[in-house]
Amino acid sequence: MPESSIRQAVILAAGKGSRLMPFTAHCSKGMAPIMGKPIAARVADQFLPFGIHELILVIHPEDQQIRPYFEEYGRTHACQFTFVIQTEQKGMAHALLQAAPHLHSDFFLSACDNLVRLEVVPAMMEALTDGVSSVLLLKQVTRDQVSSTGIVEFDGERIIRIHEKPSPEEATSNISSLPMYLLRQEIREFLPLVQASNRGEYEVQDAMEMMLSHGDMRGVMTDWRLTLTNIDDLFQINLHYLETEQPAWLSPSARVHPSAVLIPPYFISDGVLIAENAHLGPCIYLGEGTHIGEGASLQHAVVLQQAHVPPRASISHQLYY
Repeated sequence: MPESSIRQAVILAAGKGSRLMPFTAHCSKGMAPIMGKPIAARVADQFLPFGIHELILVIHPEDQQIRPYFEEYGRTHACQFTFVIQTEQKGMAHALLQAAPHLHSDFFLSACDNLVRLEVVPAMMEALTDGVSSVLLLKQVTRDQVSSTGIVEFDGERIIRIHEKPSPEEATSNISSLPMYLLRQEIREFLPLVQASNRGEYEVQDAMEMMLSHGDMRGVMTDWRLTLTNIDDLFQINLHYLETEQPAWLSPSARVHPSAVLIPPYFISDGVLIAENAHLGPCIYLGEGTHIGEGASLQHAVVLQQAHVPPRASISHQLYY
């Protein structure tokens, strides 16, 4: 299958992220900052190197921040965004149904909070061969994790079903289907046929099973991914990127007292104010408009936007907001 047949990606970013409160009281989950960039933008970054420059972003109607950000992202990254409104969160199949009129090629479908290694994308593209209707990203999980994810059922080496959040006793394997798929555009025919599950959601896996008449489901294994579910995840993911990318970024609009000490890696966003004798680092992320008080000490810390750290406070290995 030539790469030119896969030109689009759909990113689902309409969820509010209730388990990220109070951060998401004023910001959608897709805009949660991961070292200076919304997590949905880091998901988009995964597709651009492989010729996928048409991105469909499913968003909540009340999200006022996400559209302006990604309009600018499209201009600076030479890609095109189409914005689709999902007024009610009724599952991935329901979200994809809203995006279906804009699909004209085989495409990736990803949640906005699912970060994977870059090599996953070309591996999935290579797996979409003739006779294959969909490619799943798979990961082995422990027994106590099966009830919080989709579990794959095999017939020999063939994938025949995905069971959404089964009990450990009902699980047919310990292989999880992660919320990233490569799908034939023919799935549009089956999306209106999906019925609500017992959870009241329209599951994209049901449409994929209907599409088996067009070809097999295949899987690509991965041993690593990051997902954003709660506030601790927000801290841990930022820390991961600080440690792996090793930035030493200081925004030109940040104001740092000459007596303050900065130890890399750090990422200091726009409008930050750092008072005298503050000691920051290593591994520091400061969100936009943050104020760091006189003599404060921070290491291995993530401070969210507009937060004020009091004078002489000591913050270590935590997220502060």
